[in-house]
Amino acid sequence: MAYIQNQRENTMKTGKVFWGSFFLTLGSLILLSRFELLMMNWDYVWDLWPLVFIFWGLIIMVSNKSVKPIIVLLFGVFFATQIYGTINSLVSTQRWEKSYSHESSDYYSEDFDSTIQHASLELRAGAGIFSISGGTDRLVDVDQKGNLARYDFYTRTYDDIAGIQIEQENYKYNVLDGKKGNELDILLNDQPTWDFILKVGAAKNYLDFENLDVRSIDLKCGASSLWIKLGDKSDKIDVDLEIGVTGVEILIPENADCEIRGDMVLIVKDLDGFVKESDHYRSKSNHYSDQKILINVNGAVSSFEVNRY
Repeated sequence: MAYIQNQRENTMKTGKVFWGSFFLTLGSLILLSRFELLMMNWDYVWDLWPLVFIFWGLIIMVSNKSVKPIIVLLFGVFFATQIYGTINSLVSTQRWEKSYSHESSDYYSEDFDSTIQHASLELRAGAGIFSISGGTDRLVDVDQKGNLARYDFYTRTYDDIAGIQIEQENYKYNVLDGKKGNELDILLNDQPTWDFILKVGAAKNYLDFENLDVRSIDLKCGASSLWIKLGDKSDKIDVDLEIGVTGVEILIPENADCEIRGDMVLIVKDLDGFVKESDHYRSKSNHYSDQKILINVNGAVSSFEVNRY
């Protein structure tokens, strides 16, 4: 009887810890978002649903009275985040469109000099929606929407090399002044060979490089969704991804030879058309292709897929 009573008390304690952490987290997320103090993309959360079973298994297996409440607390925080993020992602598109509909835009551009053969873009930013693609006659066109952030823009040229730097300022805004967003739409010239250094936080990233001659991509991002489309203008593309809790989709040309390396132990992988070779994945065919794509991935719990087009 004493054992049963003990078990009931432990169950009640863990239940209190779970529901307490659940409601505290859920309430905090709602409050922070209401005052626009929490700006991030939540699309990735659905990819993390298998963690429910991991937490559940740990709760069943762990009997240590000091460790088990910590696991239960973390489970409550995760479960609240999962529910809030799933609901938030379902309405995020409408919310972003609404917040931008009446916002002013800041515009930045730099004329293109035909002598420029190599160019680089460095972007440092926090939460928001960021899209990069080709399609401008200028060196760069940037359309900034929303006023949750302000940016410094720099362009430097030396001989046939150009460097573009876009950096988010430390900007204070009135949290009671309505809902406002942070979006950058960046268009680049198709002529130079491009290198990218992108360091962003909780963001949606749309990188359409199909029409650009890309040499390297060095991207570090937090809780994000990442979509990259690579083209066939470059003989070799080096892609270095350091990702947090992220959903990643990469599109590569049909005829490219692709190799994927990195620490992907906790990453849910969808690599149709690839085979495992010792410590890396290699495309099944196209070993003698003129185009080589090398992808290095290091990340936390994420979904990662590579598809051909």
